[in-house]
Amino acid sequence: MNNSAFIVYKKGHAPSMEKSMVAHLDGAKTSNMKAFYEQIASSLKFPDYFNNNLDSLDELLNDLSWIDEKNIVVQIQHSSLFLSDEPEQNILGLMNLLRNSILQWKMMDNNDNNKKELMVLIEQSDRMDRILKQAL
Repeated sequence: MNNSAFIVYKKGHAPSMEKSMVAHLDGAKTSNMKAFYEQIASSLKFPDYFNNNLDSLDELLNDLSWIDEKNIVVQIQHSSLFLSDEPEQNILGLMNLLRNSILQWKMMDNNDNNKKELMVLIEQSDRMDRILKQAL
């Protein structure tokens, strides 16, 4: 399923991510927002001024200037467990933020040397399929 913002793939069939910076997020280890912030900050090498909140995440995902690669991928594995301790409204808020960041980069002028491509790959699960339908 590709809904223009997220790419959902079947386990073992993730698209090639050559020449990309990839943030691997393990849903089994990110059952809450605190763990999510820690994993994404570490994987994307966020600057020290990152605060563990959605506003700071939004700011950094719409900047990405410290990353040399033009393609940045956030890959969520074991998505059936991803943020499983969080209320669904928190997950929906995060998915909307990610979608908006992806679209913000897509709308940027192609001639801009600072343009990046942000992608979010999500391992298919019934739970995430349902959540993504609500988020869109």
